[in-house]
Amino acid sequence: MNLEQVNFEALIDFDKAYEIEIEKHTPSKGKWIVEGYGSTSDLDSQDHIVSAEAIKHGAECLMQYNTVLFNHDSDRPIGKVEYTEAQDTKLFMKIAISKTEPKLWEQIKDGTLSKFSIRGSILDYE
Repeated sequence: MNLEQVNFEALIDFDKAYEIEIEKHTPSKGKWIVEGYGSTSDLDSQDHIVSAEAIKHGAECLMQYNTVLFNHDSDRPIGKVEYTEAQDTKLFMKIAISKTEPKLWEQIKDGTLSKFSIRGSILDYE
């Protein structure tokens, strides 16, 4: 197995995906809110490990580039990132799903959609 530690930058155009379980979904103040971890420093399916530094940088970038896309489709914005926090080796995210996506919200509530997938460009690796 080829293990690599990577630094990534979370931007709109990405080439690396991480799928992480959604922790909870709740309507809050009239918003449809989804919370969970968007990345960790665990070994991913592409044999990469995202560094704690990259997770911190990703949290900052996601607040600037905060449009949430369905399946990375730039023609299908479905919400926005409301909050991110680098928690040591995990990237916590709070996302508001657009009220224009009632079918998607129902799929989140019934568990059909249960993962975040974020992408980032690899800037450096060891």
